Amino acid sequence: MRVLLLFFLISTLLYSCSDDQLIEIEGLEELEMEWCGALAEHEFLINSDLDYEVFQIAVLDQSGCSGHSFPQIDFETKTLIGRPTEIVTCNLNSNLSVFADPEDDQYIYKQELFPSGDCTTTFQEMYFVSIPKMPDGYTVRYDISTN
Repeated sequence: MRVLLLFFLISTLLYSCSDDQLIEIEGLEELEMEWCGALAEHEFLINSDLDYEVFQIAVLDQSGCSGHSFPQIDFETKTLIGRPTEIVTCNLNSNLSVFADPEDDQYIYKQELFPSGDCTTTFQEMYFVSIPKMPDGYTVRYDISTN
């Protein structure tokens, strides 16, 4: 019995001292934005009206991207993060979550892609999410996985 209790206490201490103490961010708002292939290799962290204006100009300056419209975002209370995704598949479902890692001063944008079907169509999507304002000095790590 003592061995079992000791094992339980050690397991609890090891688990509670783990550096995997991530906080899931609530209040995500996924934003639909049209695909613009010229931005396919970029990841975005937009935290101000000026950054958003620069982003919009960059999109509109790209060939074939001139008709884009952009949602209104209150950057006093929100941050916009995201990245384009391009994958060969017939259909694509995804699961998007954002976590805070206060120990490393970063947010983790976690996207799981679930492609299905046997075809050679290139599926292109701009995945952006508005989140509650990120603290100053934080960065974003983008973790994308295909299942």
